[in-house]
Amino acid sequence: MNSIIGGRSRIAYFGAVAAAAAVYWALGYAGLALGATFNAFASAIWPGSGLALAVLLLFGARYWPAVFIGAVLVNAQAGASLPVAALIGAGNSLEALLAASLIRRFVGRDFRLDRVGDVVGLILLGAIVGSLAGASVGTAALWAGDAAGAARRS
Repeated sequence: MNSIIGGRSRIAYFGAVAAAAAVYWALGYAGLALGATFNAFASAIWPGSGLALAVLLLFGARYWPAVFIGAVLVNAQAGASLPVAALIGAGNSLEALLAASLIRRFVGRDFRLDRVGDVVGLILLGAIVGSLAGASVGTAALWAGDAAGAARRS
């Protein structure tokens, strides 16, 4: 964490977070445009999750705010109220953090796509376990927001 304390490295960190959040937003917007069949907030295709996992695996867990900011922006743009968008963003952040930490723990930091065990670990831990966590929190946020009348902005 000391590397982001200095002035120039702090600017680089916040610039990288902003850039990753913007790319997450664009991928989330594309995912909703391509696959939002049930409602405006859920899609069978969510390429932002792949980006989030890649960013956290490559650059570390300290980049989770990029996932949160990007998810809040795309869900707010889709019409979610700010509290619901923030809960969905928390779920997307949890998804990426959980998947990245499980992959580092059980697959290792030096994973390779030419090793079957590493690929199976990436699929099971990254695509299935992590996605279940994010989808569960997102569904709960939409349900709670709808029950409270706060899912959509007026």
